[in-house]
Amino acid sequence: MQIKDGEAPEQCLQLLDGKQGSSAHDLSLHTLPPAIGDLAIKIDSLDASSHLPEWSTKSAKGVIGPSSSLTSKEVHVLLSHNHDGEQSTNKFLLPFARTNLDKTSWDAPSSNFGETCYTTCYWEWAEDVLSGHRKVLLDAKIYDAVHASLFTYDYCGNTLHAFLELWCHTTNTLHSSTGELSISLWDLRKLGGLPIHGTFYDEVVPSADELCGTSVDGKSRLPASCIHLFSAFHKLTKRTKDVRIADWIQFWFKGQSRYQPPPLRVSRRRISSKPQTAHNPSGIIDNDYAFKINNKAEQFLDLGVDETSRDETYLAAFLSCWICKFLLPRHEIGHIRPSVFKVASLICMHG
Repeated sequence: MQIKDGEAPEQCLQLLDGKQGSSAHDLSLHTLPPAIGDLAIKIDSLDASSHLPEWSTKSAKGVIGPSSSLTSKEVHVLLSHNHDGEQSTNKFLLPFARTNLDKTSWDAPSSNFGETCYTTCYWEWAEDVLSGHRKVLLDAKIYDAVHASLFTYDYCGNTLHAFLELWCHTTNTLHSSTGELSISLWDLRKLGGLPIHGTFYDEVVPSADELCGTSVDGKSRLPASCIHLFSAFHKLTKRTKDVRIADWIQFWFKGQSRYQPPPLRVSRRRISSKPQTAHNPSGIIDNDYAFKINNKAEQFLDLGVDETSRDETYLAAFLSCWICKFLLPRHEIGHIRPSVFKVASLICMHG
């Protein structure tokens, strides 16, 4: 496989078949400049800082309580530049407020949370990675998040409806009777176990220079595992235009399927009924279950991955699948997106 930069009709990463002069299968992926590293575009500081001297202000607001009685209450309002200079809470919904939903549909929201997200051999692959790459995942602060992908969860549709009715998508804040609230970085840290400080990773398709070149200190800009992921993606696109998560798992994971598709969490006939078993994994990670590297040699030999890079490439391939399966927006779920290869490889290299 040859890798080079293209500029028509836009800057792109071109993946070509190994034969010179052959254009039987070319793959072009749109690239963006990196935000970090020696290739990052230098951005001049802004004349006016967007820093807010105060995070909130107090405002009197009439609140309708559960008994439909109107009372005046002083609430804290979160300040934001997205409010166009208006600090009034009148345009925001508050709990128990009467709203006109004639033009709004409140069907059950589409979400992976609470629904069955079963993909053949994903749970087996996750158990293998959790067993064999525990230290790297712990260092990256994502072990618990990956472990949580072994289960399905119940959810309450009414609770989600109430939450969405009070959510302002322009400011990502929730408007409650006590004022305007937001999910803080500390909340994300406690709920998801994800780090909230340190150098962030780019989720973009890198250029050929960034992918294959060296930095100012002579080291490779990106780990070799990133190149191998693009090579595998290029190989799979020869079969189908869009690479599905199931195709990606079948290519990388060579173990046996041990879990059956779980039943529906909620019965169609009786909403309150639940199945007696969920068919989820137990969550207990067996350290003896991890596959040996010689049992995973087929795909590495196919891609030309040397033995020193196999563990890192294997983990990066799984993290790419995990990100696409659980962290991408709903309309992108189900397919492998090459924009996540860079972040997956950097996590494996730096932890």
